[in-house]
Amino acid sequence: MREDIDAAQQFRRRLTEAVDRSGLSRSAFAFSAGIDRTTLTQLLSPANRRLPRLDTLVGIARAHGESIDWLAGLIESAPAQTALIEHTSFHSSGPDPVDEQLFDWLLAAADYRIRYVPATLPDLLKTSAIIRYERAPRDGPSAAQTIETTSARLAWVRNPDTELECYSSVQSLSSFARGEGVWQRLGVAARREQLDRMIELSTELYPTFRWFLFDGMKRYASPVTVFGPHRAALYLGDLYLVLTSTDHVKTLSRHLDGLVTQFGPWLYVILFLIVFCETGLVVTPILPGDSLLFAVGALTARDGGLNFWIIIVSLSVAAILGDTVNYWIGYFLGDK
Repeated sequence: MREDIDAAQQFRRRLTEAVDRSGLSRSAFAFSAGIDRTTLTQLLSPANRRLPRLDTLVGIARAHGESIDWLAGLIESAPAQTALIEHTSFHSSGPDPVDEQLFDWLLAAADYRIRYVPATLPDLLKTSAIIRYERAPRDGPSAAQTIETTSARLAWVRNPDTELECYSSVQSLSSFARGEGVWQRLGVAARREQLDRMIELSTELYPTFRWFLFDGMKRYASPVTVFGPHRAALYLGDLYLVLTSTDHVKTLSRHLDGLVTQFGPWLYVILFLIVFCETGLVVTPILPGDSLLFAVGALTARDGGLNFWIIIVSLSVAAILGDTVNYWIGYFLGDK
């Protein structure tokens, strides 16, 4: 008898939690579960010592996404908690370095767009001197292992079918250039070499590798890598928190979309100027005008915050004006 009373109390506590979590009134909760309010009131009453009928239990579970086992006290975790546990894991350094595990995930997501926020500088663009500087005081993979893994990633990104996006704050690059924070013991020559390499490789690898900058005073982003639609890894120092829930991965992807579009209307101005200069000024044909159109089109198509009609009109005007300016420059400065 005592066990029945304990089970009824456990059910009452969990039913109360389910009602609170639903955000509905008791009447609405009961109606959606196919029971009357009187029955629900009796089940929630502290004086109740009886468990519900099976059809009542099933109705509540189906209507509100609860687990029958959880309501009955057979398991400890609610459905949402159970799903989070099932789709979450930690990965740390061990016999197989974390860097190699990440590279395996990159290869597994080769058919998808991969996006990441680096902890410092973009890994693909680092010089050997920077890697040795960062790895020297740390445990885990050695500098030689990290350099080898970085070279393998760089070779992988050179594949024309690769689609990799990186997001860094303007402030992080500024701090590196000035030798602030963790970079204060790094010499000027090494920093200058790294800046030159980032310029060279980001130009060479575009558009398979696209590097976006955002204002860290307006938006914050933790180090994270999103491997297509099925996996994301949050960097926690020597650990990676790996999420495999599709909903969680989509949420992180929307957060990265926000980093790209956080410039607001100024983003349209920047795009206009790039297309205008690429088509109109003789000295700027190296700007990525054509490939930029593909990137902007992809961002607009995935609801990245860009207005389709503003993009069409503004970039068309920029291209026409640029072409006209280029013609008149050639007309006045050409062979006489």
